[in-house]
Amino acid sequence: MQLQTVNRSDAEKVFVNVTNVGGQTCTNNQPVFAFTAAQNLASVGSNNNVTSIKRTITSAGSFIGLADEDIVNNAVGRVQVYGYKASCQVAGRGSAGVEHCGTCWGPPVTIASLGLTSIGYGDTNGPVVVLDTVVAATMQLNATGHANHVFIRNL
Repeated sequence: MQLQTVNRSDAEKVFVNVTNVGGQTCTNNQPVFAFTAAQNLASVGSNNNVTSIKRTITSAGSFIGLADEDIVNNAVGRVQVYGYKASCQVAGRGSAGVEHCGTCWGPPVTIASLGLTSIGYGDTNGPVVVLDTVVAATMQLNATGHANHVFIRNL
């Protein structure tokens, strides 16, 4: 675990090291999930084996955080688990409208989604809090976009 030095110009942030074993690159700002199958690591002394694609519809609780850099397959990278992040990937939620500042997001339990939505897991207590209004165009159905200004609280 890495803690960013707290000072007057930068808010505190917490990062963890992970190994991407999902078979594809986890891109910056993309949600990262722990494996919920045989590729999990039990040792506290090692980092988590992760993927950017949810493995099953029951793995909503395996959300770790948002990738802080591009992590190629089988490489070690950094994931942010706490603090302000300028952008995060979101998945379409299938309806028009806006998400207002203060809305909590989390990975949904009902679909094997690539991103975060405003429904399902987390709903009102989700691990990602929106700090700016997000318009529906960002969350197109069956597509992904990016929301600006979020706060992650997934320690």
